[in-house]
Amino acid sequence: MRTKVLVFVGLFLVSVLGISTEVNYALSNSMQGNFDYVLNAKIFDYGQNIVSIEIDTKGKGRTIREKEIDKEKFKVFAKGTLPKDTGIVLDEKTKSLGTFEVEREIENIFVNDKGNIVINLKYGKDVAGANTLSYITGDVSRNVLMDLEYRVEQQKLMKTGAGTHGFFGIYRQGKVVDEEADKFVAAKSKSGVNYQYFKPVNKDDGKKHPLIIWFHGNGEGGYKDYRNNVSQKLANRGAVAFAEDKTQKIFDGAYVVAPQADDTWYNNYIKEYVKSVKAMIDEFASENNVDKNRIYVFGASAGGYMSFRMMIEYPDYFAAFSTSAAALDKAATSGGVATTTQDLMKIRNKPLWMVHAQNDPTISYENTSKRVYDVLSKYRAILSAYPDVKIGETEYNGHWSWIYSLRNMPVNNKGEHLFEWMAKQRLRKYKVK
Repeated sequence: MRTKVLVFVGLFLVSVLGISTEVNYALSNSMQGNFDYVLNAKIFDYGQNIVSIEIDTKGKGRTIREKEIDKEKFKVFAKGTLPKDTGIVLDEKTKSLGTFEVEREIENIFVNDKGNIVINLKYGKDVAGANTLSYITGDVSRNVLMDLEYRVEQQKLMKTGAGTHGFFGIYRQGKVVDEEADKFVAAKSKSGVNYQYFKPVNKDDGKKHPLIIWFHGNGEGGYKDYRNNVSQKLANRGAVAFAEDKTQKIFDGAYVVAPQADDTWYNNYIKEYVKSVKAMIDEFASENNVDKNRIYVFGASAGGYMSFRMMIEYPDYFAAFSTSAAALDKAATSGGVATTTQDLMKIRNKPLWMVHAQNDPTISYENTSKRVYDVLSKYRAILSAYPDVKIGETEYNGHWSWIYSLRNMPVNNKGEHLFEWMAKQRLRKYKVK
């Protein structure tokens, strides 16, 4: 994510704030300094949000006496704009959903164990200004990483333990910190595929470990000459869910690789992504302690289509796969190929678990997951069908059934959850007739 280095001064203008002579004296005896801050982010079902700001005051020799700070002492302003190098032209059809220029609502402020000031911000699915990605509508249909400009303004003096009346500061924006996203490393394969990867903490134990491939949806691909190689891990929990401690425990430590299509997985034959991605997986597996009998595939929407095509082309390579709202119908009309009954029979013995919401407004449940299940149910296919996509009191777009998958919520008739079931699968080679 790009952030611009911005510097802002605490607002202590007498003419504006009406500071008394007594307070004016205090201001003249206060400590002043430059303070850097980071933007703390988290990835949710609906994408990445900036959830807090941490101001490095301890590192500047300042000891804050206030543990619980009046939230009126600061204001936070945020601006999110599209980077200029996207090649995207906005018009009546092509709109940017998510760009903003707002004041962020402060929930609370406190001093953490490091002695730094933490400003917790209101965030959520529909909170303006919290997001880091903007979705572009129309023919673009992509999530674009925005340029973020944050401004922290101090409104009142802060109490310190330095024998002064307090301090006010000049605040400078730093990087975005996301503990989950930062576990991944960006790379590019010899075959030209951009991807993010995660290595398990026990990768050097001398054992072979499984490899999980995540194929993102259509919204996380590149557009024309614009590639960011991050949307596939920020737009939803598609990559980071597999690097969670509880998921890693299920898989006994797994590598995770999330490639990004240069444009869309629907072009997997036109642009030969099927071949280049396979070469990328081969390269990664050969350079790491990957158990080649335990390479698993997960894919959502267009990535679900890509998952099916990878399995069909390389049935003796992957151990098992799971799709969420696989876009088999849309692919056939958007540059991809039709997935026929004959194609499905080639993978009839491959372990497959499909997840789909019946009210999906984008990909027809009946024409995709249900159709596949009708063909393969007598073999090894499982289908978890939901009436809608609802978690607690929050209802999401019916297309977002990958939320169920990434939360490991689907359960089969044996009481096994999706991840536990997947972790048990091993590559078994079959002769396809």
